Amino acid sequence: VAHRAPLALTHARTMTSAGPEDPRGYELLGEALKATNDAAGATAAFATAVRLGSTDFEPYFETARVEQNAAALADGVVEPAAARRVVNRYEQAINLHPRFRGSYENLAGVIGTADPLGPEDKRFLEQGAQLFPESPMIQLGLAQLEHRGGDKAAARTRLDRVLATLEGNSGPVAV
Repeated sequence: VAHRAPLALTHARTMTSAGPEDPRGYELLGEALKATNDAAGATAAFATAVRLGSTDFEPYFETARVEQNAAALADGVVEPAAARRVVNRYEQAINLHPRFRGSYENLAGVIGTADPLGPEDKRFLEQGAQLFPESPMIQLGLAQLEHRGGDKAAARTRLDRVLATLEGNSGPVAV
């Protein structure tokens, strides 16, 4: 798609016309529109792919990312119900492509405001920590879950480990 976006757009539009209930055409359309820097069009195509039951991770990841960023830019906080929707989409993206680091890190960035939380949320971040142990963002997400779960000592210990790692990489970190 990236190297032949106009051709991909033509094929995607043909696919969506021929099979308007098939999410694959909207997946391709979303990728092609993203490659041509049509963010709004890509988001709409990815949202349609999600609505139609896409089995590709990217529509779930992209729709979650867009909603998370829009909420954060508006007032800096993703409201609990919106955060829960975003968390669900990142977790679906992880289920479909468990080795994509961005899904785990973005999940960690929104988990602190999601409500309600479930035990599966922690399992997703623990899986991410196993796959990407060097990611401070995933560790911070786990610290938030520990804190929200009432284990403030474990959260503080995890946070201290993250800060020590960051200090070791780039000098002291102001807290």
